[in-house]
Amino acid sequence: MRDNFFAPDRVNYILRTYLPTWNYEARVEEIVRFCKETDTHHVMLFTDAQHICWNQLTLDEAKLEAANIAKAKARLAQDGIRVGINSSYTMPQSRFDHRGQCDYDYWVTRADGSCDHRIPCPLDPKLDTYLKAFYTILADVHADYIYLDDDHRYLFHGDNNTFGCHCDLHLKTFTERTGSERTREALNDALLNDAAVRRQWIEMLGERLVEIARIVSDTVHAVDPDVEVGQMVPCVHPLPAMGHSITNVMDAMAPVTRPVVRPCIGPYGDTIRRHIIPGMFYLEFIGHVLGDDVDYTPEIETTPHTRFSMSMTTVRFHITQALLNGMNNPALSTSGYMGNSMFLEPEWVLFLRNERAWFEGIRSIAPQRGTRCGVQLIFDFDSTKANPNPIDDVNDQNWPAFMLCDVLGNMGFAYTFDDSPVRFLAGDTVYALPDTQLQELLSGNLILDASAAKALVDRGYAGQVGCSPGEAIAPFGGEECTDVDFFGPYVGDFFSHKATPLQAIRQLNIADSAKVLSHIIDHDRKRVAPGMILFENALGGKIAVFACRIGSSDPDTRHLVCYQRQWVMRQILAWMAPESMPVFVESPKDFAVQCWDDGNRLLACITNLSYDNTDEITVEINVAGLTPAAVRYIDDDGASQSLTEYIEDVSTDAQMLWRIQRPMPLLRSLVMIVER
Repeated sequence: MRDNFFAPDRVNYILRTYLPTWNYEARVEEIVRFCKETDTHHVMLFTDAQHICWNQLTLDEAKLEAANIAKAKARLAQDGIRVGINSSYTMPQSRFDHRGQCDYDYWVTRADGSCDHRIPCPLDPKLDTYLKAFYTILADVHADYIYLDDDHRYLFHGDNNTFGCHCDLHLKTFTERTGSERTREALNDALLNDAAVRRQWIEMLGERLVEIARIVSDTVHAVDPDVEVGQMVPCVHPLPAMGHSITNVMDAMAPVTRPVVRPCIGPYGDTIRRHIIPGMFYLEFIGHVLGDDVDYTPEIETTPHTRFSMSMTTVRFHITQALLNGMNNPALSTSGYMGNSMFLEPEWVLFLRNERAWFEGIRSIAPQRGTRCGVQLIFDFDSTKANPNPIDDVNDQNWPAFMLCDVLGNMGFAYTFDDSPVRFLAGDTVYALPDTQLQELLSGNLILDASAAKALVDRGYAGQVGCSPGEAIAPFGGEECTDVDFFGPYVGDFFSHKATPLQAIRQLNIADSAKVLSHIIDHDRKRVAPGMILFENALGGKIAVFACRIGSSDPDTRHLVCYQRQWVMRQILAWMAPESMPVFVESPKDFAVQCWDDGNRLLACITNLSYDNTDEITVEINVAGLTPAAVRYIDDDGASQSLTEYIEDVSTDAQMLWRIQRPMPLLRSLVMIVER
């Protein structure tokens, strides 16, 4: 039985890098020096120079790389540094034809019949032979763990409207499975239009991912039963259409003691600051799904483009977020995967030294999992399999998770995956939920996009939703704020739909008792349809419906993230359940808030998302019984300090408001703790 790799009572930095065979001596000593200078005791070594090599090592190359890692493991052990392996078997970094490099009979094939000769088909029997040989070689290093990189999925899923792979072998296997022979064209038509066929296909795709994970695990454990086989979880939102539910793959890896899991961090750059908050979805959701009994090593990237791609300020925020989510072992890619010096970005060493006290302070007060507050987002891994409707675009089956976190997070509304008095459903997840859950949701406080509202109507709940979404509206110009009670100072204003996808806005055929908050207008400012409605149903539920569909990868969310929408969302949440926004930054408006409440302590992480620094914020508190005298915060040295002297109570009869006078630069979070 293996020991615990990671100390449970500290932040464990992991250096994640490639150690070149052609420059071993210099680089291994640099690794030792980097670890000593940054108090790092773990190194994760790549099996290949991923950004400059072929997508799959030959077995002879694998033997050389494994010998190099084994030699490094022995050298690093002299200085108390442990080693894990980051393996890749089909990561498509190279853009060139691999038929001269790899011997396969079947290659990834799209729905239109075009092949990508960079990646073997996952069903090719020769891949099984390769994986068994490759992972036997790696297991013989006897590292702490071997990760499968996030190429363990259908890498070109969605390309040319393709579900997984449509090579001849996939067609043959599906024929044997179903007893129905189809051409590639007929199969693709069935996958788009026949829900029963689609379900069978997705199940087949998922079973193969599980089978490959089991092949790797069995191979590794046959050599060394104490090596953990870890899952580098891909971006989660496309996984339902591949049959990948995270846990099915993780279970096949047969954890020895505790699973080793790497959540991704979202975008690898901060050039679009609006993507930073929604990028947190991936680690937040994986933590929610898998719980506490996991060794998480969240990826932290400036690779390969240093601070030209991502600032150390964003890196600090990412590590802080990982720690607040109970993930104490950040895997730091400091210099890329090409064998460059880990000192390529000179800021890393000073950063890791100087910020350790802050990180340890955050780790020491991290909230219990399951206590996060806010608007609850609900997703189900069976959403694509359960969707009974024809689909036009495979990518539309991806969860709209990133977009929902973009909309709520960037407008300052706390969100959660834990149980909450307000829920938000978007996309096709409704089709996968049992009637008992739908009835419970509809009897409470529920926000819906047009797709979720349509799905509820399809499920027979039209009378409880307050509307029936119909055809797409065209043309549309913008949206007029028309209800004085819910839009207040913005009534009569407009917000733009100039970048809203053309098929995204649906005609809401509303019940007589529904309350219309806004109207879609045409180019002559004529009101052509409701934009947002409220409805109280016979179950006692309070329902809000957007006429707009929230897609999985909408390129522009300014029709959803704006002052008018922020105001009306705040009024809707106050109408439904004010406690769903326990802390809200009233001014300035460009702040993100995350909250956890275990009944004894409220913890809020308040983050400026603007390039405009501020020295003062006004915060609305919707938790009864809190006083400024009980408020503390974590200072830059990781110490818990009283915040009371910085708080002015400016509450009114209607609101508990605190004015907090502290410098709040971009992405340097104020972590505030209130003990009851």
